[in-house]
Amino acid sequence: MKKESDIAEEIAKLIINFFNQDGEEKDTQKLHNDILALTYISLRQTCRLTVEMIKEIYDIEKDIDEQFSDSDIDEYTYNNDGLSLNKRIWKAIKKAQLKKTDEAQRSLLMFEIIRILDNETKVVSNKLTKKIIRKYTKIEYGYVASGNGCNRDCCNVEDNVEKPIDEIDQPPYHPNCNCFVVYVENELDDEEW
Repeated sequence: MKKESDIAEEIAKLIINFFNQDGEEKDTQKLHNDILALTYISLRQTCRLTVEMIKEIYDIEKDIDEQFSDSDIDEYTYNNDGLSLNKRIWKAIKKAQLKKTDEAQRSLLMFEIIRILDNETKVVSNKLTKKIIRKYTKIEYGYVASGNGCNRDCCNVEDNVEKPIDEIDQPPYHPNCNCFVVYVENELDDEEW
């Protein structure tokens, strides 16, 4: 989250500088490209840190050979609504442009972009974790640990029921969701006793 916060500050500066331009034509294409580039930098950092943490937490000794180019990261971003990261950022820019004042546009755009960055960080980390667990371990089960404090019913229920990994609905379930999957060692079959 610290690395994400650093990038969020850089994005905020970009947006502020964009709206502070006097007398010039504001280049929304450049703003979009700069936000997208910073978002990919953040998500690449998320991927690298996720690999390090998962190797340590689940005691994976093998080298993990995942690649983290922009197109590789797109495989992990949220897309259930048919939007790519690129389109999601454009949508936020267009939504902000509907506001009447620069101040309102700036505030809304900052809110939307930081929310996208925060949510995508969680989505990418969770999807990459699942991929690593499936590819580099023999773990087949997990459960969702609630976000405790999300103030949503879905996140305040402890559901420690172990399920096969592919049957788990991966969090986050909404913006600012703090739920995550805990992967657990396979239970011994009764027949083995």
